[in-house]
Amino acid sequence: MSDAASPRTWLIAGGAVVIIGALIAIALAREPVALDPGTPEGTVQNYLQAISDEDYQGAFNLLHPDWTKGCTAADLAAAAPTDPFSATLGDTEETGTTAFVRVTIRQGAPGPGPFESGFGSFEEFFELENEIGQWLITGYPWPYFDWRCQPR
Repeated sequence: MSDAASPRTWLIAGGAVVIIGALIAIALAREPVALDPGTPEGTVQNYLQAISDEDYQGAFNLLHPDWTKGCTAADLAAAAPTDPFSATLGDTEETGTTAFVRVTIRQGAPGPGPFESGFGSFEEFFELENEIGQWLITGYPWPYFDWRCQPR
């Protein structure tokens, strides 16, 4: 009886592995949740997505004009990361017309060695101001490009 049960057991175990693998693949393939663009978090998400998509004018349009005087979308493009990156939303603190959004950015490409993966992660704080119902990024956000701009 154990000989007949053995192939059946292997079949059940194999099926379970296939199902678990499929569930993991589905979970990893999910698209990120699109945040409301009218929120500070949504503005930061759209900014980072535009940089990822190499839509530097779109990203530049989400920056507050008081902080980008003398700068262009080309300055942002020149400082943009060449390696892939991902971002994870952290805390948001909103007080009136100002907001701070913490984001962890993971940047890099896999490296050749077991100890040098090529990946690095760091926290960025995006400061935003609400201008006439639209959140705009102020200060000097990642990727840092203001040093490329014409003198103000």
